This record gives sequence, C-alpha cells and structure tokens, in this order.
Amino acid sequence: MPFRSENDGACGNGIVSREPILSHGRISLPQGNGAEERSVAVVETASCVFASAHLDNVGKDARLEQVSIINGWFNEKYSGYGKPVLLCGDMNDTPESETLAHLLEFWTPLSGTDFTSSTENPHACIDFVFALKSATPVEVLDSQVLSDGTASLSDHFPVRLSIRFFPGKN
Repeated sequence: MPFRSENDGACGNGIVSREPILSHGRISLPQGNGAEERSVAVVETASCVFASAHLDNVGKDARLEQVSIINGWFNEKYSGYGKPVLLCGDMNDTPESETLAHLLEFWTPLSGTDFTSSTENPHACIDFVFALKSATPVEVLDSQVLSDGTASLSDHFPVRLSIRFFPGKN
C-alpha cells in the first residue's frame, strides 16, 4: 500500500507478474536517519519468490540498517528454499559501497554494473538484481540496462535479466 511522503506524493514498491501470485507481503524497513519510510514488497509465484526494494537515498546508516533487516528476514524465511529468491531495486548505493558489501554476504549479484542513474546524466549503478545464496541458485543468461527509449519513463534506466533456474536444487 502506498504511503504519503513529505511532498504528498504516493510512494511504494510494486510487482507485476505473468504468473499468478500465490502470496504477497511487505517488510517494513527502519527509517533511521533516512528521508522517509521504506519497505520491501515480496511475492511468491509457482516458480520463485520475488522482492522489490527501494533503500533510503539520504542516510548511509539508514541503508545499512535496512540491509540488515533484509538479510536477516530473507535468510531466516528462505534459507534452503526450493525456489529462487530474487531481490531487485534501487539500493541507492554503488557496487563498491558498504551497503552492497553487506548485501553480498547473503546475496549473489545477477545484474551488471552499467550506469542506471540518472537518465539525464548517467553516472552511477545503483539498481540491482540479486539471488539469495542459500536458496535455489540461478544462472544468468543475459543482463542489460535498457537505455534506448526509456529515459522518459523514470529517472533510472530499467534493468532486464534473463535467467535460468531449476526449482528444488540448492
């Protein structure tokens, strides 16, 4: 469910799926010294668990606290799971950051490091797709940042992946 931010705009995460959604939920993330309330949307389909996050854009400490919650929650709930568990979103930090280092303790990066932000002045990779290490592994067939014809859709370029996985294998 969206919430109202300080500028009175609707904010939140969403997930669209070709497969029927079997279950869905939301993980509230701490605001800490950050800009506004954040969360992770989580859905499960017959083939995978998929989560969408948007971490804080202001405070490094807030992002680290949010990553700690994400790592703990997913590892507790899905370690050894017979489906891939995927996390994507705007992490508001770069591949060499402390935020990403903490994510990589539990997650395997699937997307590359091509610039995703901003569409007006591409200068950083802050949008990623990960797979939970302790769940069913995935194989990346293709990863792309879609910059052609997408700049008017968002202030970030979309990331597209083609992956293969074999449910039930850990």
